[in-house]
Amino acid sequence: MNDNCIIPKHLIRGATLEEARGYCMNCVESDIEGACDSRSNGGYVNFPKCLLLAMNDGADPVTGKQMGPKTGRLDEFDDFEDLKEAYKKQAAYFVKLIVDSYDLIDGAHAVYAPEPFVSALLDDCLERGISRQAGGVRYNFSGIFGVALASLADSMAAVKKLCFETKSVKPNDLLDALRNNFNGAEYIRKLCVSAPKFGNDDDYVDLIARWAAHIFCKEVVRYPCMRGGFYIPELHSVSTHVYFGEITGATPDGRIAGVAFSDGASPAGGRDTNGPTCAMRSMAKIDHMEVLQGVLYNQKFSPSLLNTPESTGLFADYIRTWCDLGGHHIQFNIVSSDDLREAQKRPDEYRDLIVRVAGYSAYFVELNANTQNEIIARTEYEKIG
Repeated sequence: MNDNCIIPKHLIRGATLEEARGYCMNCVESDIEGACDSRSNGGYVNFPKCLLLAMNDGADPVTGKQMGPKTGRLDEFDDFEDLKEAYKKQAAYFVKLIVDSYDLIDGAHAVYAPEPFVSALLDDCLERGISRQAGGVRYNFSGIFGVALASLADSMAAVKKLCFETKSVKPNDLLDALRNNFNGAEYIRKLCVSAPKFGNDDDYVDLIARWAAHIFCKEVVRYPCMRGGFYIPELHSVSTHVYFGEITGATPDGRIAGVAFSDGASPAGGRDTNGPTCAMRSMAKIDHMEVLQGVLYNQKFSPSLLNTPESTGLFADYIRTWCDLGGHHIQFNIVSSDDLREAQKRPDEYRDLIVRVAGYSAYFVELNANTQNEIIARTEYEKIG
């Protein structure tokens, strides 16, 4: 966790300097101890699904069901800017849907499920005679999660490159390929996979990720929350990137239907091929100060990384560099993919194997198979460089 990023965020959210310096962590989110009711469960926005809707006039390409506003089809757009505008409208629609829904839930909790004991332990509730559900604490926020930023950026970069620049794939052909999960369109999928990918220090796709994070954050903070305060954005998925992947069709990054999306704000597994420092530089292009409730960044290293005192020192310098670049958070699994696969085969022998999933740790063998596979698929770095 990076003090130089997190403390200023709390000043932006209204805390005093003394309060901000005493922040405490919960997962990758931070709060002012005793004085903040920051709900990090307002809802989750499926970024890649918003893109698919933007490409299909707001309709689900698999079921045909109208799920978002009518914003045009990919084959009707003149250029990439038209697609970006359609995506903005889809994302804004679902942020507002979450806000409206969660405000109703918040109001119901205040009336029907007050928590007097917890409220008594928080600053200002007793003095005001108001429970925390009704806004009794000093600082009140509701968090909305943006899910699968890298999968979105990779997908948008592929559409930009293939449909609007090289014009090697006709928009109609791409829509058909996605609708049919790339069956009979292996060549199109190959082109999609070979398009630029987030996590390789490539501005072509990294700046799309920065733009998408910006428009999400800008939309979320527009809304006040029911308890006072306002909604705050975070790029964090817990495990929803796995579930969203399970229920979402194929995407223009070459991912087939049912496969997990990228986790947190991290690059998609196996797509960051230029080493960990390039991945870090891509991540640093996101404006972490704008993401007021936190940015989750997962990396995976081989255990051989830490086999000498020199490599341990290099790893410490690597983490300091991330903080110097302005990152909010970074965490690591120091475990080989081979060991994880063995744990899948012989779970009784790996009962004590703990991994980082999102902002939390879990016993690997107790996770469902799709979540295990997503962790295995994360790029495993052998060295820093």
